[in-house]
Amino acid sequence: MGVEEKRGRHILEMLERQAAEHPEKQVFIRLGKDASEIASLTFRGLHELSCSLAQAFQADIGEGEKVIMLYVSAYDFIPAFLAMIRMGALPIAIQTPNSSFRRDRLKRQMQSASVCKILLSNTIRQKSWFQKLMAQDDWFTQVSWIVDDRTAPIVRQSPHHPPVSTDAPMYLQLSSGSTGDSKQIPISSDNVVYNTTAMFDVVGLVREDRILSWLPHFHDLGLVGSLLFSIVNGTATYLLEPLDFISRPQVFIEALSRYAIHFCSVPNFAMDLCVKRIDPTKLIGTMDLSQLKTLMVCAEPVREDSLAAFTRRFSAIGFDPKTIMIGYGLAEYTLAVTMQDSQTLFRTFTHPTNGKTFLSCGKPIRGTTVSIESAGEDPESEGEVVVSGPGISSIFEGGKLHTGDVGLIRNGELYIVGRKKEIIIINGVNHMLHEIEYLVETLPFVQERGSLAVSMPGQDTEKLQVFVELSRAAMEQTDFPSLARQINRTLITELGIVSEKTCIVGPATLPKTSSGKKQRSDIWHLIEAGKITILYAE
Repeated sequence: MGVEEKRGRHILEMLERQAAEHPEKQVFIRLGKDASEIASLTFRGLHELSCSLAQAFQADIGEGEKVIMLYVSAYDFIPAFLAMIRMGALPIAIQTPNSSFRRDRLKRQMQSASVCKILLSNTIRQKSWFQKLMAQDDWFTQVSWIVDDRTAPIVRQSPHHPPVSTDAPMYLQLSSGSTGDSKQIPISSDNVVYNTTAMFDVVGLVREDRILSWLPHFHDLGLVGSLLFSIVNGTATYLLEPLDFISRPQVFIEALSRYAIHFCSVPNFAMDLCVKRIDPTKLIGTMDLSQLKTLMVCAEPVREDSLAAFTRRFSAIGFDPKTIMIGYGLAEYTLAVTMQDSQTLFRTFTHPTNGKTFLSCGKPIRGTTVSIESAGEDPESEGEVVVSGPGISSIFEGGKLHTGDVGLIRNGELYIVGRKKEIIIINGVNHMLHEIEYLVETLPFVQERGSLAVSMPGQDTEKLQVFVELSRAAMEQTDFPSLARQINRTLITELGIVSEKTCIVGPATLPKTSSGKKQRSDIWHLIEAGKITILYAE
């Protein structure tokens, strides 16, 4: 099925065609903790299961209804997600709440969007901790709970015809919420088909190529960049569980090698995790990454030193730096906005004023326009990144998306230099909050990705406040004042600034999204609710 054939078709029609033309081709393969295959779905199996589930749910869910979906596994999630779309409902994939804070956030999201139904897997429903957590808030007794127990028989015919309109909202995608509460973004079939076919072309894939993903299905990179990507383009995707990767990153390298994967996407922190946790000398002779065509790095600020460290660490087992493809994307634009050319070394630009080096995020994908809204007269000066094109959600009137990201364009390529809301002005000088965090995280006693820099609330002038998670080893010592002084000495020496208030907390305390982005706004909610214990502050 070529690109022109895909345009104007609904994704469910495309799945049905894949099932008819390639019925026994695997589309999703579930992997275990040791990267072994434990289950698989063919295109025909996926189509028939989604039809069966649509029939099972039709008594409880009506056309046009918004439905929260709580699933642990992407493999279990995707047939139910397609069933919701087939019924004309509006599914919203959300991370399963595992704390009172996340439960309260779910409640706010449901109230703001007037959602009263939750579809959840039987696996989650049976968890005693989940039942106890939800029972602590009486509000959830008013919610209609629908359980996916997969007991309905497979039907050969769809109980519902696929939606006719390809430009109407098909599902609601949560934005990352890294700087504020998540927003529910309506995404259409046209948005998905455009974005995934454009990505497919830039990477230079063919339908026989294999994809690997450990990314959460409730994240746009996991949902669009792997699950829907394979349905549209006819490729096979191998699925690892996110927690399996986090707890043992080597399973990612094992899966890349064992199944000769051609394409996968990772946030920057995942590369850092692999470098810190995996000894490549133990993999020589047993693993081979030479067949990997593209490792797309996106979803958060990309650091040149992370790319270099990953290349050095895994070159011995065939990793080629030309495999790295840096991309820039947004949930509000379905997923991809710009992508680096395939099989080219990543490029950098050194800012003539501040001397900082930035990485190219590549050129806009086919049909997308990226411009810089700047107060300066120089067309190459930095400013807010503005995006338009077929990937933009219908929620944005006028067809323009003001991203909130600060960037510049050189030779047609986009360089992201920060976020409007992630800049703090101290003594008249702009400082990127993520750069402050990166500097703090170089200190040996700080937990991996364990700092959060914010502007103190209620101040006439901006003042820096830094939250720091200690590593587990550092928790054994109690000289917290000495550690706080080391943090400020580092900030003064390297950046010429001080933290007005430095708060030391324990490991796994600071709020992050599923892709590892730090959620700055949530720190105040957590403190107000008494959910963060501050060990020391000065």
